[in-house]
Amino acid sequence: MTNSDFEISSSDSAYEIKWEGDFAPASLREKTAVEEFWATAAAASSGKLRNDPLLTMSHFASDGTTTRIKAKRTQYMHYYAAWRNPALGIVLESVAVSGVILMGDASLLVARRGEKVSHYPGCFEFTPSGGIDGLAMKADGSVDFKGQLIREFEEETGIGKDAIVAIEPFSMIHDKPGRVYDICSLMRISEGSSSIIPRLQTGEEYSEFAAVPIVNIRDFIAENEFIPTAESMVEILFRGRMIC
Repeated sequence: MTNSDFEISSSDSAYEIKWEGDFAPASLREKTAVEEFWATAAAASSGKLRNDPLLTMSHFASDGTTTRIKAKRTQYMHYYAAWRNPALGIVLESVAVSGVILMGDASLLVARRGEKVSHYPGCFEFTPSGGIDGLAMKADGSVDFKGQLIREFEEETGIGKDAIVAIEPFSMIHDKPGRVYDICSLMRISEGSSSIIPRLQTGEEYSEFAAVPIVNIRDFIAENEFIPTAESMVEILFRGRMIC
């Protein structure tokens, strides 16, 4: 993985997302190819692959303060087929959220991804993270990405949303190999690591959790295998004095 595999698409502190309709295959031939590829993959997954909607990028623009994103609702089968089978010629990139949890004792929460996950198995990352799903897409076309981040926080940590003091967006990073645009936010929570870490449960998604003091996070990233965007996220936070 090299620096050319990802780029900082925006360093704005505000993001507005609108979803405008559904993605549709360009032709009957493309639709059939996707359905056949999906049927094979879904059968082999023993029920782990689900064709839920997610958000994919259409266009974005920044005015220097706010990044405005236009996106489409896309069935996961189309995104999965486009990602796993580039020969189909379909270009779909998801819009996702990533949080950097800053705990009350000035430490950051990191987690090692399980060996069976589809993206970056065995790598450390900041948590929570996830694609934007149908629950975040409102009937008026708006997208509640912070609500998505809160749900991911509750699902991945088992901790209630009342622990969150603030959610502060700080960048959008384009992970090209992963075909993801990640809206990144600092999540300030009231509790310290001595209270948080013992309550976290490992499983298929995460095999390990750790609390890393802010002063040590650069060394920790250098000494461990992280997802490729982690270093950029930390440097943006330091540069903006959101952590120090």
